[in-house]
Amino acid sequence: MLKLGDVAPDFPIRDTTLYRLLEGKAAAVFFFPRAFTPGCTKEASEFREEYENLRRSGCDVVGVLR
Repeated sequence: MLKLGDVAPDFPIRDTTLYRLLEGKAAAVFFFPRAFTPGCTKEASEFREEYENLRRSGCDVVGVLR
């Protein structure tokens, strides 16, 4: 489990990795333990609502199911 201030490990994301995704741009990366649970659904919905604003600002959005 990561603690505040820890550096996230590099891991694959589709055809790239987290570290490559972060090269030269911002990213909002959120982790959720199980899909379709109330808390995870709420969190993902909030990112969906802000998705276009984040993308317009140059930020990628990545949800990671763990």
